[in-house]
Formats: sequence, structure tokens, C-alpha cells
Amino acid sequence: MKAIGIDLGTTTICGILIDSDTGEVIKTLTKQNSGFLPSNLSFEKKQGCHTNILIAQEILDSLLDPDVSAIGVTGQMHGILYYDEHGKAISPLYTWQDRRADEPFKNKTYSSYLNIPTGYGYATHFYNLQNNLVPVNAVGFCTLADYFVMFICKLTKPMIHITNASSFGKFENQPFDNKWLITPTKDFQIAGFYKKIPVSVAIGDNQASVLASCKSNDVLVNIGTGSQLSIVSNSVSFKKAIENRPYFEGKHILVGSSLCGGKSYSLLKDFFKSIISLKSPIEDDEVYKIL
Repeated sequence: MKAIGIDLGTTTICGILIDSDTGEVIKTLTKQNSGFLPSNLSFEKKQGCHTNILIAQEILDSLLDPDVSAIGVTGQMHGILYYDEHGKAISPLYTWQDRRADEPFKNKTYSSYLNIPTGYGYATHFYNLQNNLVPVNAVGFCTLADYFVMFICKLTKPMIHITNASSFGKFENQPFDNKWLITPTKDFQIAGFYKKIPVSVAIGDNQASVLASCKSNDVLVNIGTGSQLSIVSNSVSFKKAIENRPYFEGKHILVGSSLCGGKSYSLLKDFFKSIISLKSPIEDDEVYKIL
């Protein structure tokens, strides 16, 4: 039997087809994430979620095989998009790079007022609530990966795994009214079906990379748009530089994060694009090919 994995990243969207019995990689596909939206606000980092979703679905369809028995999904955490009662996205994706929660609020910032890091879903949502930016017909929010599962399975509300829910910040003690409450699942569950193939609930990208790569006592160095050092632990850490994230089977991963990887590569692309454009216009994809 075969399985497909889809990763909706910030810089790229990727897919992989594997032999689920042997783990052999049969085929991989990667496309640049072209969903970033222009903005006049320096702190704003938004993506057009429909653009991302269609790229991911195109990759998924290209990997489909008669022997595929399961589809797994992961993707960028912390960021949120709003959906309506029909399960349709009605906002852009506010990515984890969005810094609106660093703006001043009551002699603090939105982030420090909530004690939730900027870029995390609840901090972004709080700013949007206070500034009347939440769509009037929104009934909830979720990550991009959660929405992709909703979209391909034609669901009206997401099933959110604890690994994604925790990325919003304070999901155990949510600072808003019941309308925005999330009841996450701790288990791997079938969220729905795509072309009669079961689709798993989406899981956090950091946890997905650890699950696929680490054995006991391994340390995973993962460099994407951001970067993390991760290790599986039976207990939480209280060290200031360490973030505790839920894992599977009641365990945690201890994470140290920094900004590099794909974001640095994107900045390098912008630098060369600005130089080349002095001579003639050039598209991002062409610059990436040169790099």
C-alpha cells in the first residue's frame, strides 16, 4: 500500500508519495508558495489561503495512485484564517510571521497583555477583535493545514489536533468567549475522505518532522522558513529559551527556535531580484532557479 503526505509550508508546499510498508520514497513534488499578499503595513504578513490550497491540491492530485490508502497533512503552525458556517475561508491567512500583536495596547502590546507571543493565533485574533477586523460571519478559525483538510474533505468545521491547537497559545485556558473555544483531539483520527481515501487530522509541522525523523534520545535540527532544535521528552522544561509543545502518547517536545532557513533564502532572493531588476524585470521563480 502507499500513502501521501502534504506539507503546506510558508516558503514551499510539498508532497510525498511513499510505500507505507517499506518507507521507500516513490515520488516527491515541491512548489513555491506564491500566496503572500501585498500590504502597506510593515507588521502585516498575510497569504491568500485559496492560492495555497489550490497549489496543495494540485500536488496531491499529481501524487494520487490507485494503491494510495491514506493521506496525511501537516503545515505551518501559529497562523490562522477565519471560516464561516459553511466551512469556507472568509479571510486571508495571517501567518506566523505577522507582527500585529507587537502594536501598542493599554501601555503594553497586544502580545504582552495576553502573555502570548506575537504571531500566535490567539494574539493575532485578539488584535483583530479589538480592531474590528474579524469577518462578521466568522464562526471560528484554524490553521492552513486544518483548512486544507476541511477543503478537500468538504467539511463545514475543522477537526483540530492538539499539536496545531497549542500553536495558537494558551489553548488550555482560552482568553475569549465560548464562540472561539476549541476542543482539540489528542489522537490520530480520520477527519474525512478525499476521492474515497481517508484523510488524517492535520498535525503540527514541527511534531510531524520529529515523528518522521527521531528515535529515543535523538535531537532533530530542522531548517525551514524558521528553524528548530527539537527533542522528545516525558516531561516539560521550565528553561526560559525552551518552548514546550505537545507531542503524541502524552509526551512533549522541547523546542528551541530561531529565524533562518527558508526565510533567509527568501531574503537572499529579494536581494538578487532587486539587483537584476535594475536591468530588466524578473519573476521570483526565475530568481530561485538561478539561486
